[in-house]
Amino acid sequence: MNEFFDLFTRKGMMSAGTRPRVPAGTLLHLPNISKVSEYDCFDSLTCELENLQTCKLSEMAHLLIIEDDPELGPLLKRNLELEGYRVTLAADGKLGLELARQGGAHLILLDLMLPLLDGMTVLKRLRRELVNSPVIILTAKGTEADRLDGFRAGCDDYVAKPFSLMELIARIRAVLRRSGYRRRSEVVNCGGLIADPDARSLSCDGRNIPLTPREFDLLFELMSHPDQALSRTHLLDEVWGEQTDVTPRTVDTHIASLRAKVEGNPEHSWQIVTVYKVGYMWKTGCS
Repeated sequence: MNEFFDLFTRKGMMSAGTRPRVPAGTLLHLPNISKVSEYDCFDSLTCELENLQTCKLSEMAHLLIIEDDPELGPLLKRNLELEGYRVTLAADGKLGLELARQGGAHLILLDLMLPLLDGMTVLKRLRRELVNSPVIILTAKGTEADRLDGFRAGCDDYVAKPFSLMELIARIRAVLRRSGYRRRSEVVNCGGLIADPDARSLSCDGRNIPLTPREFDLLFELMSHPDQALSRTHLLDEVWGEQTDVTPRTVDTHIASLRAKVEGNPEHSWQIVTVYKVGYMWKTGCS
């Protein structure tokens, strides 16, 4: 197959004061992936992804990629793994269908033009067999008729090639949220400060600290990644989800409120630290 891919340059990865759900900036257009050397630029893209999201999230979703292109498939797998996802790659429709039937995938990325069994047949069989894993179609077939056929067959989203990696990641997160997937959450205890995600409560040395629902979600995300810098964009995605009427300043306002509620006692070693040009870190002195 002779697909092509749009990759974001450093300038296009992030713009100040905006959320990169559909990032603005210069695109590097690669019209042919028949030569491996054309993907040398993925090394710089990988560095950008590692800098943009400095933590690897535990207990992330399992993604199944069904893609026969020998270069695009492994590159997608590699970059989604950098985002913290567990990824399985199937290079033909028959194997992809068998893996999807096992039910371990939280989301399936499905090409349509596949050997042995085409993607549309795979999707129809999965839905007929009541396999309800959400499916995002990734294909060069991007006409309105193609998209309508995909949605009628039961896909949850449809992405035409060429596509941007960052937009695909945003779509994956959105579909996972809509499907009800949540990472397993456990009680976080740091030096007597205890955040319980099931009870949605925060306590310190046995004393309850009242938080708004959004404040609790924000603090729990920070406490779940101690001593790791989290970007404002990451926090917006994880805490506010698909809500559109928010900006990075929204994070700053909630952080100020949290600091007033959880900091200030010299006997405790934790604090929310501002990381210049990145976001925030839950700095601890506890193990």
